[in-house]
Amino acid sequence: SLPRTISVEPFFHPFSPLLVIIFFGGAIIIPYVFLLFIIIEVFKGRSIIDIHYGSGSDSNTTVGGDAQSTYLIIGQTIYNYVNNATVHAIYSVTDNGALLKKVYVPKYIFPLSKVTSDLVDFLFSLGAMVLVMLITGTPFSMYLILLPYVAIQIYLFSLGMGMFLAQASVFFRDIRYIYNVFLTAWMYATPIFYPVTMLPDKIRWIVTHLNPLY
Repeated sequence: SLPRTISVEPFFHPFSPLLVIIFFGGAIIIPYVFLLFIIIEVFKGRSIIDIHYGSGSDSNTTVGGDAQSTYLIIGQTIYNYVNNATVHAIYSVTDNGALLKKVYVPKYIFPLSKVTSDLVDFLFSLGAMVLVMLITGTPFSMYLILLPYVAIQIYLFSLGMGMFLAQASVFFRDIRYIYNVFLTAWMYATPIFYPVTMLPDKIRWIVTHLNPLY
């Protein structure tokens, strides 16, 4: 007798109702989630600004009006990118140790891929920042044309730190825990949630001249 043939059908037909529902459902839900994220960021920024900066008419406020929310979101976006990129780079080489034992791969590829992939998220966050500026009525400045130059600087800085931390983590595994404590201190040492004028003169000079995130 002839062997029985077994037909294997795909899990999803290209025009199956379930696939159509998933596709159009995602297309409808994602913009609302994106808009909700922007609204949360705006109100979160206003709340933190009211606590730390005071009202826009306060003389101690370094940034006035709705621009305060934009300033806070920009600072958070830059810090989050450096944070995520460097933390992911620390684990990049050690997590791929099994692959390195089987085939030859340049070691720098792993931190480079992590920092670059986080750069894509950073660019999407900049798009959300522009929408926040439009919603809050923050005026656009001509200095926005320098944004690619700033992004390249942040990327190269994160890449350099990521490569250094990745190779250091190979010999000293506990550096990842020490670096997490350093990141927390670095966040509070950067004038994101408070005006730089609150700092004493000596500390202000150190922050403004030696802090790469400021």
